[in-house]
Amino acid sequence: MAARLVLAVLLAALCTLAGRSASAALARRRRMLYDLAAALEPLKIRMLHRMLPLETALGESGESILRLVGEAMPGRTALEAWEAVREAQAGRGGALDCLLQEDLAALGAFFSQLGASGAREQEALFARAAAELGALHAQADRLYAERAKLYTSLGALLGTALAILLV
Repeated sequence: MAARLVLAVLLAALCTLAGRSASAALARRRRMLYDLAAALEPLKIRMLHRMLPLETALGESGESILRLVGEAMPGRTALEAWEAVREAQAGRGGALDCLLQEDLAALGAFFSQLGASGAREQEALFARAAAELGALHAQADRLYAERAKLYTSLGALLGTALAILLV
């Protein structure tokens, strides 16, 4: 009986942790989108005002994903480098695993045009990307506010229900 009780407590704790893990993914997405949106202005300054080459401007970024794209750029376009980084980082445990398909699509649209036109077009590209990432961040904030506590509570509830069934 004592073993069943210990197992029930462990099961309840593990389910609660699983719920917290799901809510942590929402928090990571929110933070990632915020960081990417915040990194656009310094990137624009490096590219358009300091006139640094795209690879260098990305490589000097304080944001890890932009820096990874810059490191993947030699011999590639910005879109090809982004796709290589996305392939490597979108899987479970990767830096991009918390992003949704719409987030990845927005970043893909940004990188598909980055460095491919004149200064005015690049200014417009940065403005569009900032607006889109800002909207995605606002959506991530809403989802986090709505679901973070819910996932933890559901995990605890499921764990408690399974523990009761076990005992």
